[in-house]
Amino acid sequence: MAKVFGSVAVAVGVLLVLAAVVQGQGACNAATLQPCLAASKGTAAPTTQCCAAVKNVGGAAGGPQCLCSLTTSALARANGVNPDAAMAIPQKCGLAVPKGFTCNNKPVPGS
Repeated sequence: MAKVFGSVAVAVGVLLVLAAVVQGQGACNAATLQPCLAASKGTAAPTTQCCAAVKNVGGAAGGPQCLCSLTTSALARANGVNPDAAMAIPQKCGLAVPKGFTCNNKPVPGS
């Protein structure tokens, strides 16, 4: 029972983190990135649903910076998100990454 509650709490925590980070950013709708949770932890390949969500968020105005902010926040890390794994998702999904784009001064795969 405690293990199930812990898993639910982590999932809810990630969604709250993502929502808090993007509050006021308009098109940067982090709630749609929930299908990417396992991929952002580096424990699974991105699913079709994850790739569609990243394309939706990343393709919006300010999308690459939005994805960077979401994946590198302290709360995201506290909930098990691995920033390197998360920032590799767009490339793994076959999505274009702006040339030379960096996230927290680190080159993003595919840029």
